[in-house]
Amino acid sequence: MELIRTLQCLIAVVSFLGYSVNAIPGNYPDREDVVIVNSPVLSRAENIAYLYAINTTGIDTEVVEFSKEGGLVSQTVKTGEIFVGDDLFGCYLSVGLPNRYRGTRYGTYTAQFIPEDGPVVTRYGFIKPKTSVLDTRGVYTRTVWPAVSGGTGLASSPDNYIGVRWSPGCRSIQWCKGKKRNVNTGPRLQLTSTDDAGVYTIRRGKRGARGWLVQIKVIAASCPMDSYRMGDSCTSRISNFRCANGGVVLDGQNGCKCPPFFSGSDCSEEVNLPKSRDFVLAVDSFTLRCGELPGGNPKCRGYLFCMGDLYGCKCASGWWGNNCDRPCPKGKWGVDCLQRCPDSQRDCDRFFGPDGNEKGPIYMPP
Repeated sequence: MELIRTLQCLIAVVSFLGYSVNAIPGNYPDREDVVIVNSPVLSRAENIAYLYAINTTGIDTEVVEFSKEGGLVSQTVKTGEIFVGDDLFGCYLSVGLPNRYRGTRYGTYTAQFIPEDGPVVTRYGFIKPKTSVLDTRGVYTRTVWPAVSGGTGLASSPDNYIGVRWSPGCRSIQWCKGKKRNVNTGPRLQLTSTDDAGVYTIRRGKRGARGWLVQIKVIAASCPMDSYRMGDSCTSRISNFRCANGGVVLDGQNGCKCPPFFSGSDCSEEVNLPKSRDFVLAVDSFTLRCGELPGGNPKCRGYLFCMGDLYGCKCASGWWGNNCDRPCPKGKWGVDCLQRCPDSQRDCDRFFGPDGNEKGPIYMPP
C-alpha cells in the first residue's frame, strides 16, 4: 500500500457539535474524528476530489497520514491544512485527474490521526465511479447487530443485505472480501452473521483494475441494539432509550454517536449558531462551516460524512443519493432522508425535522 503523508498538523483544541473535549463516556460520548469525503461519486473526467480529515477531540499535536489501497499517481496528489482565519481544524487531501489509469482514484481511503500521546485513530472514506452498472443506491456502509449477546446470528432487519443494481450489459461481476475472491455471485449478498463484517469490493470482471468497482463496508456491533458492552458482557439499556435524529448507538458505551448538526447524549439537541442557523461542523470558541472547507459547499451538499464504527458513512442531514446531492423528498428528513415527518407536518423541515419549523427559515450562506 502506497502511503501519502501530509504535513504535520498542529490541531487547535476544539469540540465537535457542542461536545466538551472532556466528555464523560456514557453521558456525553467522545466524538473522536470525522473524515468527510467531498463528491463521493466521480465521473472519469471530473477534475478533482477532496477528502477532509477534521480533528474534533482536542489533541494538541498530531500527524495525519492518508493512504489508499493500490496507491495514487504522486503528481496528482496535494495535501494541506484546513484553516479558518488563524484557527486550524485538520488536513485535506486533493486528488487530481491523472493522465492515465483514471480508475486509481476510486476505492477506500484511510486517514490515520497519529498523536504525540494516545492511540492512533483510523477513519475511512469512499469514492466510487458514476455508473448505472455498479450502483449501490447510495449505500457505502451497512451496520448490523447480533440477535443475542454472545451470538453471531443477526437481528432480523430488512437491511441485512448489500448489493448493486444489475445491468444486462454487465454479464459478470466479482465479489471480493479483503483478499478473498469470488465470495458471492449475483448482484445481492444476504448478511446472516457478524462474521460477514468487512470491506467488500464488487467489480466488473477484468475491468476492475481500470476503476469499474464499488466498495461497501459491513460493520458488526458486538452487542444487540438494545444493549451496550460493559466489561466482557452486554448490559441492557433503559427501556425508553433511543438515539434521535439518525444517531447510532455506540458500541461499548451507553450513548449515541450523533450526525452532523445534532448533539446530546441521545442526539436530540440541534447544533447551530443561535442567530444565523448556519450549518456548523465544529462549535466551541471556534466554528467551522461546510462552506469554509477547501472547495466546500455552504449547504453541505455533496458530502459523505464518514464517522467511524458504528455510524459508518452517511449523507448530511437533508440530503440523500449516491452523491448526497438530492434533497429529501416530501415527508422525509434527516440523515440519508431516513426520518419520517409526522402526519401533522408532512412538509416538515428536511434538515432538522418537525422542530425545525418552529424556529423560522434556515439561513444558508450564499
